[in-house]
Parts: sequence; structure tokens; C-alpha cells
Amino acid sequence: MGAALGVLMAQLPRARRRFLVVTVVATGLSLIPPIGLPEDSVTKSVLVAAHLLAATIIITILSRGLTPVAANGGTRDR
Repeated sequence: MGAALGVLMAQLPRARRRFLVVTVVATGLSLIPPIGLPEDSVTKSVLVAAHLLAATIIITILSRGLTPVAANGGTRDR
């Protein structure tokens, strides 16, 4: 579900920085249940690693197609 939301969000704003900030915050929030719910530390580690791996792959692929934003707020060429 998070990946589908990321794909939709990547299509709306064509600003890489905004997309990266939102997805990194969402990834951080998605780590709360895997850290808080399982009592076994190995399970926690595997769930956190899986979340981070999936987020890294998805965010990297989606952000490649977005336009960087210049310091003055406009877009700049790649």
C-alpha cells in the first residue's frame, strides 16, 4: 500500500526534494509497528531491515524520474 501511494505521489508533485522528505518521514513512521510490536529482537531486526530495504529500492527508483528543484524554487535542468 505504501509503494502504491509513493507511485501516486511521484506522479503529482514533480519536485524531488519534497518527494524525498515525505517518503523518508513515511518510512520512519512505518518502522514504529515493527519496533514496537514483536517481543523478539531478531524479528524486530528482520522487519526493520525489510522495511528499509523496500523503502530504499522504491524511493530510489521513483525519485530518479523527478525533477530537482533549484534553490530559488524553480526547476533546473538535469
